[in-house]
Amino acid sequence: PQDWGVILGDVFPQRPAQMAGLKVGDIVLTLDGKVMENGRQFDVNLYRHAIGDQVTLVVLRGTDTLSVTVRVIEREDDPERFADLVSSEHNLVPELGILALDIDAKIAQMIPLRKQSGVLVASRAIDIPYYQQGLLPGDIIYSLNNHPVTNLKGLRELLAKLEVYQPMVFQIQRRNQLMYISFEKQ
Repeated sequence: PQDWGVILGDVFPQRPAQMAGLKVGDIVLTLDGKVMENGRQFDVNLYRHAIGDQVTLVVLRGTDTLSVTVRVIEREDDPERFADLVSSEHNLVPELGILALDIDAKIAQMIPLRKQSGVLVASRAIDIPYYQQGLLPGDIIYSLNNHPVTNLKGLRELLAKLEVYQPMVFQIQRRNQLMYISFEKQ
């Protein structure tokens, strides 16, 4: 019996995977000749490719083995897609352990915004104790302690006014849902 492969749990209609013939339940055995042992390995190897590249998948469907070529597209739900837009020199917010971006026209086209301005959490910069309960890549910060956050400069100014262990309450958008999260400044 085979003990490796990645089962496709979903194949979106009218997207490259479906158009290439992939189906829910197919088991991906290899990507460009490399054995795929789990979903994380598949994601990492797939998204190393540039948008527009072609990848070859060998899949198992029932007892049939098929070779399928699929075009790589940008993953709309992948919060890490913003990581290439930041640098630690310009975008680091050390108090929160994040790299953040001002919402500009390009970003506004990439994500549905609930408000006109804010700061996007592009990626995680460092491991900090409260990170798991805190901000995640893809979150949009709209306010801190009821003060509007319209840009990165404003967020930094608000954080600078807070003392260590003072509570921070953020209004954020996560997966198109508004919510509040809170933790203490470290």
